[in-house]
Amino acid sequence: MTEHVPAAAEGLPDPFQSGPFRHVKDMEEPLTTATDLARGIAILAEKMDDGLGSSVQRMAWMIMDEVEKAEGLRCTLWDITHPNPARIAQRYEKEATQ
Repeated sequence: MTEHVPAAAEGLPDPFQSGPFRHVKDMEEPLTTATDLARGIAILAEKMDDGLGSSVQRMAWMIMDEVEKAEGLRCTLWDITHPNPARIAQRYEKEATQ
């Protein structure tokens, strides 16, 4: 579903197709992939011997922690750059009343 964006109606570039918001949107899949890979490595590390396995598992958990921080920043950028700020405001109002 395409949202109504005043800028697009005025002949300006579609923010869903280019610009900062699109870059923020495009960050989601790489971050999800990094998390999935780190989880897989952590699972594989459980089958390794104690010394090496625990080190590898610790690194995997560190990766997941850093990706989680990056995802939090991405979510903030999503809100800041969203082409329809009224939609974001409605979401926060709805969350506040729950």
